Amino acid sequence: MWQRTQNQPEMGQSHILGHLNSVIITDEQAADIISFCEIVKVGLDLTTFEDKRSLIELPDVRGTLAVEDGQKVVYVKCLLE
Repeated sequence: MWQRTQNQPEMGQSHILGHLNSVIITDEQAADIISFCEIVKVGLDLTTFEDKRSLIELPDVRGTLAVEDGQKVVYVKCLLE
């Protein structure tokens, strides 16, 4: 599933850090996320392996592997962006 294409532009670390620093959530949003995750966990406990696999594949997660400053990094994208 992980792939890298030669004509795919690389995301720089500064670009990603800039994006992460611009994302700010409120305490209420954080509580909503936690509540949602707890509900999803209960549902996942009742699903089959095949159902879980489908849920993981659904957002079409893709990654670009890179080595920066001697460190292995993965830049991840999905349909939820």
